[in-house]
Amino acid sequence: MDSIKISFIETLEILVVLTTLLYNYFLIKQNIICWLFGFLASLFGLIIFYEKQLIGQIILHVFYTIMAVYGWYIWGKSNKQLSVNKWPIMNHIYVIGSGILLTFILGNFVLNKFTQNVNFLDISITLFCFVATFKEAHKILSAWLYWIVLNMASLVLYMQSNLKIYALLMFIYTILSIKGYLAWRKNLSENV
Repeated sequence: MDSIKISFIETLEILVVLTTLLYNYFLIKQNIICWLFGFLASLFGLIIFYEKQLIGQIILHVFYTIMAVYGWYIWGKSNKQLSVNKWPIMNHIYVIGSGILLTFILGNFVLNKFTQNVNFLDISITLFCFVATFKEAHKILSAWLYWIVLNMASLVLYMQSNLKIYALLMFIYTILSIKGYLAWRKNLSENV
């Protein structure tokens, strides 16, 4: 009988799927344990993207690893639960404009010095994921809206990179992000 061989990268992708689904489940529930699963998923993802040489994703997963520790700290530092809150519209305008400008600058004037394969989608996703993750750590409702867009863009990137399991995960993340937005919005309205 032929055995099914699973590559090292595919094994890591499966571990990422499991740990990130647990991360999202507990994040939606606003349970601090989410940050432990986020930390593990980030480490596994870091190895995958190093192998695939997606520079933006490598940087992003180093950031995710650090943010998992930061998120655990922020959520656990006070005796009372951190409440869901909102950002003013001007913050979004500033962040989106800055993100577009930085993508252009990094792609055309910085990263092209280190690699011949500059992927602007990768760079853009990376920059906006920094913002969305920071917003998550501070329970800012619109983090989920950013994630909906970022997950769909990541799905495209991962399909282009032949990371099919990751692409499927991004589809699932999009659905979870919608669910997370609705759950946190309900929590926000209950606290007002």
